[in-house]
Amino acid sequence: MKKSLIALAALASVAGVAQAQSSVTLSGNIDLGMHSLKNTFTDGTDTVTRKQTGPNGNGAASWTSSAIGIDVKEDLGSGMRAGYSAAMNLSSFGASADLATQLLGTGRHSYAFVGGNFGELRIGYQYVLEDQISGGIGRASPTGNIAGRIHNYSFAFGETVSAASPAGALTSGAFTRGNMVEYSSPVMGGLQVIGQWGKVTDDLTTTVVAGANAGEADAQLFAIGAKYSAGALNLGMSYQTVDSKAQTIGAASTTTRSDTDRTTWTFGGNYDFKVAKVFASYGTRKNETTGNVPASFANLTTTANELKRDGWDLGATVPVGANVTLTANYGQGSWKYTQGGDTTKFDVDAYQVAATYALSKRTSATVFYGMAKASGDTADVANSEIKNTQYGFGLRHTF
Repeated sequence: MKKSLIALAALASVAGVAQAQSSVTLSGNIDLGMHSLKNTFTDGTDTVTRKQTGPNGNGAASWTSSAIGIDVKEDLGSGMRAGYSAAMNLSSFGASADLATQLLGTGRHSYAFVGGNFGELRIGYQYVLEDQISGGIGRASPTGNIAGRIHNYSFAFGETVSAASPAGALTSGAFTRGNMVEYSSPVMGGLQVIGQWGKVTDDLTTTVVAGANAGEADAQLFAIGAKYSAGALNLGMSYQTVDSKAQTIGAASTTTRSDTDRTTWTFGGNYDFKVAKVFASYGTRKNETTGNVPASFANLTTTANELKRDGWDLGATVPVGANVTLTANYGQGSWKYTQGGDTTKFDVDAYQVAATYALSKRTSATVFYGMAKASGDTADVANSEIKNTQYGFGLRHTF
């Protein structure tokens, strides 16, 4: 009997060691509720308004995105580790009125890693440093789509209203993910340095000219940044470039070429005062595009444009009692597009307020209201304004 017990204990010990060396973790966040969005565009003479209301469970229109994550970790010994991490969005509502057309999942990230005393090396689909700094350190709201990352706002203006192109569409768009290699150094004195690189090429050659296209499409990303943490203080900054080149050779050897260089600086930070946690971020982004477009088979028209964006935002989360958390943030920025002798310039400001009530450690209810407004002059119309207001409520569960 004693030998049997000893053998069972030994097997249990071995099983426990094996389990400690390799683990798989499943986690997620479900956020479902109701949402109302109002877009208004005016050029001083005409006004176009679009209202949308309904259940929502994912993306920019909800408080936080629903997602599921899988993390695999293995202890390789001698201080080495390896694993895999993946996350994808979840949606409980369709994209159209019949709630029938919607993909169940889209990728957030998917990468393999190996780490140790030297730091950590990742390869795969990952969040770029610009998004890591503004989202993980310097953004107050869980989404950041109303008054966060304001230096990266994009919008379409006009009087045409359709499902594909609503008037006054104002979005906090960003190049948030890419296929790349990332290296992060060990944390030394609270400081960590991170670098990213990725390149994709797609070249097509052919001996056939008339009636067939040949060309190339190349894109390269490089980013470097740093994070610093000391007690209640967290700081971060990043510099990022994305260079894209595309060339098409069409019929009669006509050539269309476009080169775009994008440069981004991002700074973020937060400090926990216990009674409140304050956030701040600042960013600049410049896109320069040059190229030519065939006006006919006989000549080429040269084009060039430049888009500059910058902005800052401040925010805070304040716990009230044991169950309530209040969130507020405000930001301002500018958007300037130049092509030839024409200039379009808009000033952007936005804010968001919210209250979250914790029903338990994993389940909470949230109500929020937000506004984003861009006002300025286009090359053709002065005193234009795009204004988005939205509010909603929902239930959020984490596991």
